[in-house]
Amino acid sequence: MSDWLITPYYRNAGDATEAAFNVAHNKTRRLVENSYGIVKERFPCLNLMRLQPEEVGRVIMAAATLHNITTTEDFMIRTQEGAVEEEPLINYVQQHDRNGRLQQLLAFFRR
Repeated sequence: MSDWLITPYYRNAGDATEAAFNVAHNKTRRLVENSYGIVKERFPCLNLMRLQPEEVGRVIMAAATLHNITTTEDFMIRTQEGAVEEEPLINYVQQHDRNGRLQQLLAFFRR
């Protein structure tokens, strides 16, 4: 298993904290999968590329960057119009080892 990969609790979660973590993990996975679909819909060239792997990586990075620029601009406009921002979870998790991050994530769900 990779050090950076945090997997959900399989089988039955041991307590409410682990169950909340699993729910958040599933929601996040769905968000990521949906984001891939949105980017592929916005840039149809990503569906069937006949390029060398190095070039494919550059095209994907360019598409993701352009997508993020437009998404960030939309977010900035909504924020200026009075939307309330929540503290992002990414700011809460600061350790780099897998077990430390997992413990911090569980502590986040205990709040």
